[in-house]
Order: sequence, then structure tokens, then C-alpha cells
Amino acid sequence: MNAVRSQLNWTQYRDLIQIEDPDKREYYELEAINNAWTSRELERQIHSQLYERLLLSSDKEKVLAVARKQRIPEVKQIQEKFENRG
Repeated sequence: MNAVRSQLNWTQYRDLIQIEDPDKREYYELEAINNAWTSRELERQIHSQLYERLLLSSDKEKVLAVARKQRIPEVKQIQEKFENRG
């Protein structure tokens, strides 16, 4: 576990220790490490309730793809279509 701990900064730990649910905290810790999230990105994902959305979603891969910026949310795609019509 020491190897994992050294991969996060103090700001990320500050955000993580505020999460009471140990499973939720561990999820965000691992995602932050595996996806090289900055402190701001970790905070954004926590505030956007990524963990809760994953638990409720029937399409977990789609939710993760958006969170990992591998997929643009559909609303943004539609908006871009209208902006490019001009």
C-alpha cells in the first residue's frame, strides 16, 4: 500500500479523507492513481458523484468512458453539431 500512497499528493488525500464510505474512498483513490487525475480532476469527479452514478448505471462502461474523457457526453456532441452548422 505504500507504493500507492506515494502516487497521490496531499490535496488529493485531503479530499479522500472527507469520504466516509471506505469502498467509495478506495474507488476514488484507485481511479485517481490509475488515470493520473490531478487534484482538481479528483475533486470534480467526487462532486459529480461518479461513484454513485456508476452504482446506478446500467451502462457502467459508458459512464466510465465519459469520466475518463474517452467519450464526449451526448449533450455536448449535439451542441457541437448545432454550433458547426453556421
